[in-house]
Amino acid sequence: MPALPRSPGTPIVTETTPTSVTITWDSGNPDPVSYYIIQYRAQSPEGRFEAVESITTTRYSIGGLYPNTLYEIRVSAVNPIGQGPPSVMVGARTGEQAPSSPPRNIQVRILSPSAVMVRWEEPEEPNGLIKGYRVYYSLDPGRTLNTWSIQNVLDSTITTIHSLRPSETYTIRVLAFTAVGDGPFSDPLQVKVRPGVPAQPGRFQVGRVTDTSVELTWEPTVSKEPIRAYELIYRSPELNIQEKRAFEPRSSYVVEGLKANTVYTFSLAAVSNRGMGAFTSEIKQRTAQANVPRNFSVNLATKTSVLLTWEFPESSAPYRFTVEYGDQQLQVDAHLRKAVIPKLQPDTGYDFRIIRESSGNMSGLRHRIHARTSPPVQIRRPEPDRTRQSTHTLTLILPSLDTHTTLRNIYVVVVPLKRARGVIRHLKSPDEMDLEEVLLKDMSQRRRDAGERQVDLRRAYITARFTPVSMPAFFTLGDQLEYGGFHNRPLETGQEYVFFILAELNSTSGKMFVASPYTDPVTPPDSDPQPLDASDGLTSERIQWRGGRCDINYAAAAIFAQSRSITEAADNVLALDESFIIRTPDENSSR
Repeated sequence: MPALPRSPGTPIVTETTPTSVTITWDSGNPDPVSYYIIQYRAQSPEGRFEAVESITTTRYSIGGLYPNTLYEIRVSAVNPIGQGPPSVMVGARTGEQAPSSPPRNIQVRILSPSAVMVRWEEPEEPNGLIKGYRVYYSLDPGRTLNTWSIQNVLDSTITTIHSLRPSETYTIRVLAFTAVGDGPFSDPLQVKVRPGVPAQPGRFQVGRVTDTSVELTWEPTVSKEPIRAYELIYRSPELNIQEKRAFEPRSSYVVEGLKANTVYTFSLAAVSNRGMGAFTSEIKQRTAQANVPRNFSVNLATKTSVLLTWEFPESSAPYRFTVEYGDQQLQVDAHLRKAVIPKLQPDTGYDFRIIRESSGNMSGLRHRIHARTSPPVQIRRPEPDRTRQSTHTLTLILPSLDTHTTLRNIYVVVVPLKRARGVIRHLKSPDEMDLEEVLLKDMSQRRRDAGERQVDLRRAYITARFTPVSMPAFFTLGDQLEYGGFHNRPLETGQEYVFFILAELNSTSGKMFVASPYTDPVTPPDSDPQPLDASDGLTSERIQWRGGRCDINYAAAAIFAQSRSITEAADNVLALDESFIIRTPDENSSR
């Protein structure tokens, strides 16, 4: 009867290098096996096995290992039935290498006018047993290292250098070595041999960089004498300038007033009442490009607008530019990083010219980009189906689509209306909305549990996505299901909404969209119907009688407010010769 293979014999280590281990093993199976699997891990409580599969021989070299590391290795066999039990575990240590990182945290302390103490920490990557350290020091850091004075240190991470010249500045570097060889040098460290003078600031490095400034940070100097100031020297070989700055004790400093896209070098020293310590080695940094918008592109287009985007560095300085197209202009704040260009013609190519504003004057063409608007595909607006309405849900009758038009995706978009003192704020056409805001934010939240999302209940959002083939004739908003990866979240009671259909075209010239018109404003029904305050309704586009419904325009609203009953209001509205629908709990009438 077929069975799983037996465990192979205990692996035998035949060779090790700093980065590999070679093993052999006995099959341990009288019948042929399909292949072997080697599992190995660095020996540690958290070590996880890695596997090498499809091995068809009984000898293998495991590569890509860390030097001087103990590994645990086992082998198992696989036949058509499956993988058998593993062999006995065997241990193997990889060989040593020279250290691949320098000693850390080098510190110097002045002991006398002619002696200093140097201490350090072991390298992060010793790659073996550290046999000792070599401390190099010189008055001239420009000389080749083999001409520097050397002090060998065994079994310690501290040493004292004697017979130095008083008040002179020495450069010190340290390396570690194993039985295999020497590791890399530490960064140069300068020290002035004068008691009471501060040591060199530690970890001197660059922080945030802009086009006109560079932030410098460091570890405060340790000194018996209080530090009363720091002195900074910076220069630019490109500009042939050198500047000095002195400032009170701190651990960071921002050098401002620099030129954009320029290389500067920086060096820092601490000052006490006994004098100035040694300057750090120079560090080099190029300032950022000038704060100008760049990388303009058209992200998407509709029938009457395009979305223009660009990159702009973080900056508090004002920057405005003008977009010219045809005989029109649009002034833009560069900090926004995008702008909808409206009032365009469908299926039309445009050249957009980016012109810099300087003190109210145009200062020349900065960029030019070409884009084309979407073709004039017509999509009818969806309509609420009031016969299917329930608490927190609303059913839309979706429009039929032209099967001759190439469409990729169809989105149902929900737009919560915002009010200003009872008046609905002016709504832009769907074609002139910032569709990227709707598409990108919603797509980044796709396929997540609705309870885990932080949603803005007053922002337009996609509630469903369909393909032209899968789009239904009716769609219920707010059923809390997912459609095409979008959560159809409940509608808010008392919140007024409009809806529209957004269709993505199959286009080879960038993202193109066409949108339907908005529906009329709709408010989801309240589970506890109450008359709506007429004073609010007077300034809205629609009057609602909760528990029934009255669809009336602005002129009818005034008549409705003055009527003693909904029946009297209907009679009075007839004089306007307007189409309307009135439903009450007791009767249905229409005209």
